Amino acid sequence: MNILIVATPNGGKDTQHKLLRKEFPYKYVSSGDILRKIAEEDSEIGVAVKRIIAAGDYVPKDVFDTDAAVNDILRNFRGHKVLNGYPRTIPQSDEFLNEYGIEGTVVVVLDIEDEECIRRSEKRKRNDDEKIQKRLKEYKDQTLPMIFHMEQRGVQIKYIDASGPQETVFAELVEFLRPYIG
Repeated sequence: MNILIVATPNGGKDTQHKLLRKEFPYKYVSSGDILRKIAEEDSEIGVAVKRIIAAGDYVPKDVFDTDAAVNDILRNFRGHKVLNGYPRTIPQSDEFLNEYGIEGTVVVVLDIEDEECIRRSEKRKRNDDEKIQKRLKEYKDQTLPMIFHMEQRGVQIKYIDASGPQETVFAELVEFLRPYIG
């Protein structure tokens, strides 16, 4: 079983990912965690990744190949997986589905309105409106088409309203996933 968690910026991916870790004994892979770990390194790549993340940008492949890092982890683990932040583009999703299959893959979309995304950013004192608008645009330009593409390929997609309390969102997430993960 492959569970892909997708969300708008500030949509609750990391929160729900952490809660799921406590509930289900699966392999959890977060592209953000991988990049944050690289950013902690005192190396040329680490410094570059840290700078890009601080600017609110996605790390390009020519700086650090997150796809390869995620796939290295996945290839060495054939059991059930929960992925956070990967895939997020159509080419990534095609590569993922070609490698791991449509059967046994579900996508959970934690959905919030743009205004809620901005409110959450301000609440966390990350109120750089330009960065948030840029991330929302990237989500709409890359990730939303990827979700629709995966649905057209036959992957089950579950949309969850993530604007409510994290406990409510988690309860709906678990209710949806329970038939798949026991």
